[in-house]
Amino acid sequence: MLNAEQLLDQARPGDASMLTDMVDERSLDADLKLEYAFLRAKLELSRQDGNQALFWLHDPIFQQSQLSSVDEQLLHQLRAQAFELNLDYIHAAKERIQLSSLLDGSQKQTQHDLIWQDLQRSNTSQLSQAKGDALDSLTQGWLELALIMRNQSDLAQQTSNLMDWKRAWPSHPASYLLPGELAALTDTNTELPPKVALVLPLSGQLANVSQAIQQGFMTSYYQRQQSGLNTPEVVVKDSESYPNLLSLYQDLKSQGVEFVIGPLRKEQLQQLANSNHLDIDTLGLNVLDNTSYLPDNLFEYGLTIEDEARQAANQAWQDGKRSAMLLTEPSEWAQRAASAFRQEWQSLGGTIQDEFSLDGRDSYVDVSAQWLGLNMTASQAKASNGSARHRQDIDMIFLVSKPQTARQVVPALSFNFASDIPIYATSQIYTGKPDPQHDQDLNGVYFTIMPMLLKGVSGNSAQVQDFWQQSAGNVLGFYAMGMDAFELMLRMPLMKEHQSSRFYGQTGILEMEDGVIHRQLSIARMRDGAPYPILTNQPQD
Repeated sequence: MLNAEQLLDQARPGDASMLTDMVDERSLDADLKLEYAFLRAKLELSRQDGNQALFWLHDPIFQQSQLSSVDEQLLHQLRAQAFELNLDYIHAAKERIQLSSLLDGSQKQTQHDLIWQDLQRSNTSQLSQAKGDALDSLTQGWLELALIMRNQSDLAQQTSNLMDWKRAWPSHPASYLLPGELAALTDTNTELPPKVALVLPLSGQLANVSQAIQQGFMTSYYQRQQSGLNTPEVVVKDSESYPNLLSLYQDLKSQGVEFVIGPLRKEQLQQLANSNHLDIDTLGLNVLDNTSYLPDNLFEYGLTIEDEARQAANQAWQDGKRSAMLLTEPSEWAQRAASAFRQEWQSLGGTIQDEFSLDGRDSYVDVSAQWLGLNMTASQAKASNGSARHRQDIDMIFLVSKPQTARQVVPALSFNFASDIPIYATSQIYTGKPDPQHDQDLNGVYFTIMPMLLKGVSGNSAQVQDFWQQSAGNVLGFYAMGMDAFELMLRMPLMKEHQSSRFYGQTGILEMEDGVIHRQLSIARMRDGAPYPILTNQPQD
């Protein structure tokens, strides 16, 4: 087993597995059985298989043995990693809480940072339930800290909440050794910029989208104002009136503007990215193809399809799927989604057996039979009385299309005996507004969806409800984007200092990496023509 451990350390899991398979577990004494279980768990973690790793990490040998301090630390560490692979962040945090109690110094600080990261990845209802179930004060303290810091965009109020928690839990380990993000919060300038500018193409082809973003932005603005909190002065500019945005920046600077939200168009955002330095902190409302050379004070936030495709890949992997078929519209956005899915899926260890284009030239009933390896027409399939069997080398389908195409493809796959193959998709298969009559055809599909849209009309504030009822479904996401852009502006001082800081927004959980805001959406499944949340660790509160 020592040789197998060495091969694993050399990133040769295949060779390590072959050696491990040669071991007769029944012939091992207690110490070697313990070593064997650890090795098996490490092998499964190297394969990104959290469930199998946990199987070995809950082997009876761990209860039967008197673990050394080193082995106990390793057990909690590996269990935490396995739970994280399964996106079960509450249990991962509990393992790390136990691990942190065995450590001190910098190792303890590292675990505190990872505990906080796991708690931030858990949704509010999970935190509340876990707090109610927690029996020890150590875990209760952590969960209460996570809950009081949740969804409070005002940094000054967050700092006050943190101080209140520290006074209530003076002897808690996190009170004297704060996670890095919270330590950064206490040192962050929480003063709001006195004047901000919203720069959007309010005329031209993107006028409707821009108006939705503006209305969402001002909804968050007025909600904050009605709560009695300070609000900055907002200046609104039509970016289409400025061929060169850098000249606009000079005007804004002279007017005392200290933060800019926008622009929306990529060409204008590229103008800013090409400058070596911007005088004003800026949150661009799009994401450039190349984000390697952004000026230090330029940040990007967009509703990118790539984030959704990567999340769909991770969700399917968590569900135990390993072999995919891709069905993709030939549009540019769909190709980008397919590329992001492909890259993420293969990095996890998944395989892609086939890819087909949804070009609409042939009947999807007939062509899907070919995709599934039935080699028969629709009439032949119908005449088979259910005896036909689809190919067995795929266990999931990734569907990238608009609603009209998806409503044809999903029933066609079901007609051809593939209703047992789960279908995963991005939010583009849903219009954004309930349409049970037509969306019945999407029943069973798992897809990413913004938290605001998953809540439905009744689950949102009165201002959101008014906009929802008056607007087309295709602009609802941009309204949510405007709401989150306002909140991101408030949180930007902390996100600049500590980029793992997360915000639970209307468009998803938002987190910044290298100046780019990434989203983690909710996951829904279509049932009776309506989206229903599934039980995951995604934002659904």
